[in-house]
Amino acid sequence: MFRACRKHLAENFYAMRTIPFESIIISITLEQHRRIQALEAALVEQAARRADALS
Repeated sequence: MFRACRKHLAENFYAMRTIPFESIIISITLEQHRRIQALEAALVEQAARRADALS
């Protein structure tokens, strides 16, 4: 998770956050949100496949 958050460091640097910890938390939260979205999409796709299989 921390390695994935490193790609957001540049954006946080340009936002000029005064508290470094805030940048870390925002990066982690953003990456976590993206992963949750991907999991939700996978669940929807899996549910659609199951519905098709039952039809």
